[in-house]
Order: sequence, then structure tokens, then C-alpha cells
Amino acid sequence: MQARLFGKKERTNAKIEVFVLRETEQRREYMGCYCRDPARKVRIGNRIYLTINSWCEVIDNTTSRGRTVRFNEDAGDIF
Repeated sequence: MQARLFGKKERTNAKIEVFVLRETEQRREYMGCYCRDPARKVRIGNRIYLTINSWCEVIDNTTSRGRTVRFNEDAGDIF
């Protein structure tokens, strides 16, 4: 599954694009993605709000912009 999602960082409200690339093998809610932030400061622990009830949290860095994120339960509605 691939998706392009738009959201805002929790603390700064900075706009972020999240390009979901794949499901990781660990668990269904973990996804491999690229995050595009003008400041390139998407760090582990950052929450990205996609809608009012849907968010994802960065849990690991992979490559320069690659991240592993965990979606909350309500985020299943956006896919």
C-alpha cells in the first residue's frame, strides 16, 4: 500500500507530507515512510496529526528522510 498524506507536527503546527511506502514486518500499524518537512526536523517521538482523531508517531529513523511510524487506531479510517 502506498499513500500520500498531509499533516501537521504536534508542537509547531509545521506542515508535513508523509509518503507511506510499505507495511513493516513487525506489526500491521508500523509503516515505512518518507516525511517531507521544510526544516527536515522530523524526529523520533514527533507526532504528526493527519485529521482531528488520526495521527502517527515517528518511532525510528531509517535513511536521511526515511522513518518508521506507528498510526493510532483511528488512523485506519484514512486508508
